[in-house]
Amino acid sequence: MHGLAMTLGQRALVLKEFKINYDGPEFIHIVARKSGLISFFLTLLGIDATTSFRVFADRIEVSEGSLSGQINTTMPLRSISITTCGYTKPIALIVLGIIFVLAAIPTFGITLILAIICFIYYFLNKSLLISVVSNSSWPAGLCFKRSVIEGVKVEYEQAQEVIRIINELTMSQASK
Repeated sequence: MHGLAMTLGQRALVLKEFKINYDGPEFIHIVARKSGLISFFLTLLGIDATTSFRVFADRIEVSEGSLSGQINTTMPLRSISITTCGYTKPIALIVLGIIFVLAAIPTFGITLILAIICFIYYFLNKSLLISVVSNSSWPAGLCFKRSVIEGVKVEYEQAQEVIRIINELTMSQASK
């Protein structure tokens, strides 16, 4: 699973919406887009290539849109066998930042600015992973990071809460 999270972390989406509603009928509503300024401007123009992850009392719906089309998937909660939650951080940036700090000690120049950029980028690029796997081994999930432009910030504890809600709903469906 760690390898999957690391791979997905490099392609993490940027959050547009993250809502938890404990009363239902839609318990979880997450919407994300591809990262980058081009994707942001396309969203502003109404060309919305987004991915949504929605959890209801009896199903999970995942919708993945792109410029070339859209795919919608529905997974009954009764068929969920595995739920996963985790996060990754680009550790290479910390190492690079330390190298730049050490290089900046004698010169106190541009390398210090590069070190600061590396540290900021490290803290802004924590990627969170929420995924479920069905009994047929089909995975559905979302790997995302905070949005600086849209101002949507989610921490690991909120991602764990999403998994907790999915587990509760899955157990209630299994007992029916």
